[in-house]
Amino acid sequence: MDETGMKSTNMQRLFMAYDLTTTPVFIKDEHLILIYTNQSYAELLCIDPRKVINTDGSSIYTPDSLAKSKEMDRMILESDQDYSCHIRIKRKKKGDYKAVLTKRRIEIAGDIYIRGIITCLEALALSDAAADWNAEQAQWTV
Repeated sequence: MDETGMKSTNMQRLFMAYDLTTTPVFIKDEHLILIYTNQSYAELLCIDPRKVINTDGSSIYTPDSLAKSKEMDRMILESDQDYSCHIRIKRKKKGDYKAVLTKRRIEIAGDIYIRGIITCLEALALSDAAADWNAEQAQWTV
């Protein structure tokens, strides 16, 4: 099997494993383009994954959150260190969540990617929607 075929097989195996988990997962390439989201991620954000794959995510991030996300991703690519932060996921008409987003640099067949995992999901009551969040924390609006 040539290197391209091995990379493709490795990616397919990775995606299949993430498809089996209930943890929301996404993967970006070294150009910060979304190349994969699992079903749990799509359901959490109320999106059709086909509409965000091969994009920078501008349709699911506010402009400020997109800029912060790209800055975080560049730091991860340069430093090879994990990065975690608290986020607020704002879902129109579906209720908000607070969660922890952890991003990690991963290597598959010599290529570098960023994997994001969303954990510690907690639904926010309407009265809590503005509590405990500040401008330093990312907000996604979907």
